[in-house]
Amino acid sequence: MEKKILTSMLLLFFIVMIVFTFVSRHTAIALLPEVTTVNLNEDGWLAENAVMEDDVGAYYVFLLTEGESILGRTSVVSKLPVVIEEKSEGMVKLKEISQYSTFEFVAGVSEELSDGDRVRRE
Repeated sequence: MEKKILTSMLLLFFIVMIVFTFVSRHTAIALLPEVTTVNLNEDGWLAENAVMEDDVGAYYVFLLTEGESILGRTSVVSKLPVVIEEKSEGMVKLKEISQYSTFEFVAGVSEELSDGDRVRRE
């Protein structure tokens, strides 16, 4: 009888731990900053809202990349300094940005970001 009770308690413990693991993972992902992304157009122009300015007046963008974490595969932002060549109608042309044409750029964010932050897409 005592062995059945201990086995039942052990089984219940493992079930509770599995449920807790899935709930905490879902909660951790839901708490990440939410971002919207844009891509460079064919001519190398980018939406102006994807370019940010720091305290000293230098411009930068955040590239969205995939990375591994304790949460599995997650989206990570990388800060990239840029130089604006031209502005026109809500778009900007950036100097030497063509090698990043396959990347997505963060255009909107729910809270402030730093280089290397994990995020979730809208």
